[in-house]
Order: sequence, then structure tokens, then C-alpha cells
Amino acid sequence: MKLRVLFAWGLVAALMTQLGCDAPLEEDGGGPGGPTGPVASRIVGTVVNNIGSVPIGGVSVYDLNNVGVSDITAVDGSYELNYTLEDPYATSVVAIVNDFDPDTIAVTVNPGQDAVANFRLDESLFQIPLPPSVRYPAQIAFISASTSDIFVSGVGALENSILTYEVRDSLGAAIDASRRAYATYNLNFFPDLFATGGTPPTLIPSADSTDDVGRLRVNVSSGTQAGVVQIEVTINAPGGTIRSQPVRVNVSSGFPDQAHFNLTTVNRNFPGLDKYFVRTNITVQVADKFGNPVQNPTAVAFFTRNGSITSNNSVTGADGFLTQELISGNPFPEAASAFTAFGNGYSYVVAQTLGEGGAQVIDSLLMLWTGEPIIVKTGGPATFALANGGSDGPFSFTVMDRFGHPMSAGTQINASGTGLIVDGDANITMLDTFTSGPGTTDFTVSISDADPADTDPPAVTILTVTVVHPIYGTVKLNLASGSVD
Repeated sequence: MKLRVLFAWGLVAALMTQLGCDAPLEEDGGGPGGPTGPVASRIVGTVVNNIGSVPIGGVSVYDLNNVGVSDITAVDGSYELNYTLEDPYATSVVAIVNDFDPDTIAVTVNPGQDAVANFRLDESLFQIPLPPSVRYPAQIAFISASTSDIFVSGVGALENSILTYEVRDSLGAAIDASRRAYATYNLNFFPDLFATGGTPPTLIPSADSTDDVGRLRVNVSSGTQAGVVQIEVTINAPGGTIRSQPVRVNVSSGFPDQAHFNLTTVNRNFPGLDKYFVRTNITVQVADKFGNPVQNPTAVAFFTRNGSITSNNSVTGADGFLTQELISGNPFPEAASAFTAFGNGYSYVVAQTLGEGGAQVIDSLLMLWTGEPIIVKTGGPATFALANGGSDGPFSFTVMDRFGHPMSAGTQINASGTGLIVDGDANITMLDTFTSGPGTTDFTVSISDADPADTDPPAVTILTVTVVHPIYGTVKLNLASGSVD
């Protein structure tokens, strides 16, 4: 047997000095032929009694350069230390347990490989009494969550997440059955502020004690509200209250709800009546009965009887939205292919999905397909002769497609003439509208002398209506011709 009392005291002091150092290993890029990014790597081995090679369980094994990387040997004496490395990493590993002299082994770990460090411990001639406070609970380490995303109850998706913690003493070793700690679990829930009603998530149990190896487990169970959950564990230890770092779990939403299913587009006046392959976006918003975006992804089907509609990635995103494109083409909504009671030019786009219990969730959007602009003069003289400061009119005209419908949004309608001031509906930019009538299909202007003080002879001029359409281009019509003095 070896006498290593001085070394053991120094090692304990070094470990306590490095307590709480839990910074991850950071290595720069790998060498030629090696891994091209961070990869899982391990130090593995066993700890046995130097006499008889009997495995020793319950031994604390640490990385001296990073005390947070540690493990406790199993009954067969095995352990593993886990890393994520890009370059070779050199360190020293220590094994320590009561009744045995600690030992240290220098190890180099290569990225993506296992390094082996096997310990043979000698029984101590002199036991090193550790202060009782060393073995008290000192930290709560989060180990794992079965999932970080759950769904509101009743949607047929995962509703629970199990969180596992480990309570460790001041040397970083898991506390044993003789030092069981009583823990309470606290849940903070941040729901959608605009969703009312429903039930929040719960924790099962609300309090518990550590098991034989210092572990705690708590189940987060969803309610009917979506949001974000934060869980914190608290222990009142002899040295004071210790808390875990908050752990976040997302609670996603439920089934599509008819009252929260909305189909729309930027402009319902769609200029695709007289041209193939004009496109416009059609968007659906899908939320559950509490106003939360539905779980991602939720499939939505789109239908139309006129032209076609895309089905690219036909599932909602994280915000519950899905956009497809309506494309003009056969059959156009006219004559026998006008499938609505409104007549030529009108067509429906439909979106559909399934709600709770397989219920149909559906919405439709009425679209007006419009065609090329047609300008028709409807009133006013054919000629005019304006004296100095004179005026004439009114002149009236219509701008509409072949079914009498207004032009689509963004169409510019302008009435002008050299030397003329044109009043009335002289400069119009169309908004999105289905309505026919004054200001949308029917327009009126009047004219006057632009320079009453001019002494030049009368000049010939023409009053012209110009329509600039974003899809169909430019169309002009001369309303009247004459002179202005």
C-alpha cells in the first residue's frame, strides 16, 4: 500500500478551489484528415482495488482542468467523461473515494475517439476526515429533459416532459441515500396574453426527495393553454437555500378552430381575367380555440374552380400562417365556368383543414377577376374653344373591363391636355374594390385655361384619358379636341 496523505490533502484543496467551474471545453479547428467540426469524444475506464482487482463503485472521477466534467463509477467500476472536441485535448483525470488513496492519470483525448484511463486504488493507511459540510447538498445540476416541446392536452400529441436533476455535494459528487435532500418544484408559466380561458401546465409532483443516487425527477404536464414554462428546483440545505437554473419547456397549441381560421389576400380584385399566369398570394391563418397558433406543422388544403392554386409546403409555419399562390388560367370565371351567383368574373378560393374530433374547418374567399381596361366616353362636347380664362365641360367617361367591373388596385387613370387645367376625376389611383359607380368605373372632368394672362394666339390641344394598368399596360382615349387661347 502507498502512503499518499499529503497528495490527497492537496487534491481535495484543488478540487474545492475549482468548484463551480463548469465552462465547456473550447478547441480550435481539427487537423488534416480529422473531424471538420466539434464531435463527441470520451475518456472511459474502470476503477478497481489494487489488491484483487475488485471493482469499486461510487468513486468520483473528475477532469482536473474542468471539474464540471465528472462521473460516478457504477457497481462494475466503470465510468465515462464526455466531451465535444475539435482538436486533441490533454488533461489529467483523478479518482477519489473514501477509504482509498486518490490517484491521477494524464490523458490525451482525440476528437471522435475514446481515451482509456484505468485506475488501481490503494486502500488508505490513514483516513482523511472530510468536513461534514463537504457532503451536504451544494448544487442542483440539470441532467436532461425527455423533450423541450410539448403540446396542449387533447390534440393527440406529446403532452408531458420529464426533467431529471442531480443534487451534488461541494465536491461535485452526487449525494447518496444517507444525505437525501427534500426539493420543491416551482413553475412559472408565460401564456399568450391575448388568449383567455383554458388551464395552465402543472408539475407532478410539486415536491420530492432525492433517490439513492441523488437524482430528482419531475413531470411537466400540459393544460389547454399554450406558452412557455420555466421550472426551478429549490432545496433548503444546511448551508442555505440552493436553486437550479431555470429550465424552459415550450407548450405548443391545439387543434384548428373554426372561429380562428381566416383566409385572405392583399387584393381581392384579381387582374387575371384576360391574361394567363397572373399570380397573387392567398394566405390562411390557423389558430386553436384559445387564439394560439396551431402546432407546427398543420396541413391545410386549398381549392379553386378557376385557374389553379399552388400546394407548395402546404403546412403552417410556427406562427400558424400558410401562403399559396392563385394563378390565372383555364377555366376563367365566365359563362358556364362562372361558378358563383354573382356572375361573370367572380370566383371562390377555399381553404380547409381538420379540427378537434375530425371536424371540418373551412373558409372561403370571394375574388373578382378583372380584365383589360376599356375606356368609353359617355358625355360632353366633342370639341371646345377656350377663350382667355375660359372653361368647358363636363366630360364624362367610364373605365371598366368587358364585364363592367372596376380596374384592380394600382391602376392609374389620368385626364390631361396641353394648356389645360383638368378638374374632377383627373388623377385617380385605384384601390382594391368590387364596386362599380362614380369614382371607380364612372368619371367626370372639366377643363379651363391654364394661363389666362397669355396673349399668344389660340393653340390646338386634345383632352386625353390615359389608363396605366399594372398588368395590361397603357390604354388611351381622346375625349375632345379644340383650342385654348
